[in-house]
Amino acid sequence: MKLKFIFAQYTIVFLLCNCQGGGADGDEITDSANFVLNYPEIREKIIKEEAKVQKIRKQRIQQGDTLAIEPEQLRDFLPKSFDGYAAEGDFVGSPYQLSGQSYANAEQDYVKGSVHIRITLCDYNGKEAQFAKETAYFASGIRIDDRQVNAGSVVFPGNIKGWEIFEKITQRAELNLAVSDRILIKIIANNQSDTEYIKKIAQKLNLKKLSQF
Repeated sequence: MKLKFIFAQYTIVFLLCNCQGGGADGDEITDSANFVLNYPEIREKIIKEEAKVQKIRKQRIQQGDTLAIEPEQLRDFLPKSFDGYAAEGDFVGSPYQLSGQSYANAEQDYVKGSVHIRITLCDYNGKEAQFAKETAYFASGIRIDDRQVNAGSVVFPGNIKGWEIFEKITQRAELNLAVSDRILIKIIANNQSDTEYIKKIAQKLNLKKLSQF
């Protein structure tokens, strides 16, 4: 399948949200999300998702819910510590509001021994179309498994869509989850053997409460 082959070439450095952070071990992550726009199978899903989120946008405007969650409020969903991992460095959070668009992110690094983990929460309330573009293929059912990467769609309870990537050579794992049609969770870790552990970390983030936004 041509689409599967092409994805395998590009997902090693996939960025699925606008949070411009590096990897958990300091590597740079390249924004390749727009690559999917070139393929009809994914483009069709994006069009449907954009129509869906525009309806949600109108409902939120009627309810007066047009601003992203404050970074400090998002921070409450980030663990202070877990499984022997302690927070490292300063919390990073930033709001963004311009021309009726609203966006915010919250990010924290964690370390235990040689393992570094970064957890980022991005709220796209007010940038729903961008959210749709970056998450539409999460539920595509695409699966890639070659010499370099094992990647594909994942589904969490509560109809939470996701995309996981494991880079076999670098042992870098990444998980992206789309929650409540507005929040994107990104977890990156080094020195992993697969994505199973970072999926367990995601379950510590009170996904049910995040789904209520």
